Amino acid sequence: MKKLPSMALSLVALIAAAPPCLAHESVADASEEASRETVKEEFRYAIPTMPGKVVTSLSVEYPPGASTPPHRHGDAFVIGYVLEGSIRSQVDGEMTVYGVGESWTERPGASHEVSENASDTQPAKMLAIFVSDAEQQALVEMPE
Repeated sequence: MKKLPSMALSLVALIAAAPPCLAHESVADASEEASRETVKEEFRYAIPTMPGKVVTSLSVEYPPGASTPPHRHGDAFVIGYVLEGSIRSQVDGEMTVYGVGESWTERPGASHEVSENASDTQPAKMLAIFVSDAEQQALVEMPE
């Protein structure tokens, strides 16, 4: 498990302390099939000390055995944090299983080959936090 730098921990703490009334809902359900994840945008805020940058959080819920197809996150820097269950993740060739309370980062342009629930019997949930250009529309890019 990678330890988050203190700046990232401060950002996560700031986000967690934000009043829930500031969050807005916008559900992006990738598929209604049980083999796919459900994604929900939790919040999106401009970063005042970084003009042109935003921080966006998505909750990702995986039913047992569910997965996300290989993808990239464009020019966004990503922090993944497991809230429930366990998540199997392979980024740029390195496969790891993360449990509750564990986190990882993805550099801009990284190839996320595997993102899935590591269990066939229990659900899993994670929080994906993106720092991106305000103009970046697609936070998840699927290859064609």
